[in-house]
Amino acid sequence: MVEVCLRFSIQMWELRNSEVHGKTAKDRTRIKLERLTTEIFHLKGLQPQTRPSDSFLFDGIAAMLQDANPHTLEDWVLSRRPAIYHSIKQAKHQASANTHNLYHWFKPLTPTATTTAKLQRWTRNRLVFDPFSKKKRHKLCTLGQQQMTKFFSPCKLT
Repeated sequence: MVEVCLRFSIQMWELRNSEVHGKTAKDRTRIKLERLTTEIFHLKGLQPQTRPSDSFLFDGIAAMLQDANPHTLEDWVLSRRPAIYHSIKQAKHQASANTHNLYHWFKPLTPTATTTAKLQRWTRNRLVFDPFSKKKRHKLCTLGQQQMTKFFSPCKLT
């Protein structure tokens, strides 16, 4: 039973290796090219997240993919991938460091006085808010508009 299970697991492992890596050298290069091109397209998709000054990292991708040499593609991926991820990290850091919150652009509101604060101010100034004060009555009469009834004489219509 153990021998049968061991043979079956070895056969499954060899089948998996032939599908993933290829049986012949031609299959291996084809599979390697497919993996590298998908990796390059993935890295090309990360270009909007990088800093604009690092756009040189993505130059010449179309010409390189037309050559389709697995060694050059592998060299490109191995040399540019760390630089691209580092550029994305720096762009995130600079974006958060140079961004202000919204309250930075708006003037803060001053709190309004509460009713208790208003009442306390009224009690302090008795001259203005005392209803029985002569000064207040005279002050209001001089500041306010006089009544119009004193200027008209009653007339009878006949």
